[in-house]
Amino acid sequence: MVERILSALKFFLFLLLLPLIFATTTGFLNELFLLDPIQSNCFLWGIIAYLIFHLFIAEPQGLYQYGKGIVANIFKFFAPLVVVAPLVLPIFSILLLILLYFAPYVFKGIDLSVYFLFFASFAFAMHMVFTARDLRQQDTETLKSRYFFSMALVFLASLFMMALMLYLSLSRFSFVNVVQATFSISEKIYRVIFHQLFVPR
Repeated sequence: MVERILSALKFFLFLLLLPLIFATTTGFLNELFLLDPIQSNCFLWGIIAYLIFHLFIAEPQGLYQYGKGIVANIFKFFAPLVVVAPLVLPIFSILLLILLYFAPYVFKGIDLSVYFLFFASFAFAMHMVFTARDLRQQDTETLKSRYFFSMALVFLASLFMMALMLYLSLSRFSFVNVVQATFSISEKIYRVIFHQLFVPR
């Protein structure tokens, strides 16, 4: 009985997070489309390319596990982070965006941003796909409420991390605007839902 109540509660919390997921994704995409068109297009094509690669060519499970191992080793000093950090930190995307930051100082006069953005989003898609698979396999419930709730939190944390890294790597991408858009859009959605459910007409 207790497990069913907890399962229902997790699913309810997942539903509450949906407006926040929509708002964060919208805020992120709004900032992404403010970049040069070739940069934003390369980022989006990186995600599409990984999905095609994963579905029709190969599933780089070993590469994903290697990345998780790197993150786990970094945070091994604090046991809870060993479990959580590999789920929310897309390590290969982070490393590629760090390289993007330093690239202009090494390759002066050459714009390599489109390549770094393509492979960073490629790695981000890989991280999300395999993380979703791992979390789903760990959830034995019929409703999969723990999976939906956990995946919602992972997606939000990972997307905010990507936004922060893009902000640090590209001058035209604003992390602050992503956060502001997230709060603004989600507030409007929650307000509409509240009025529809609880305010008499």
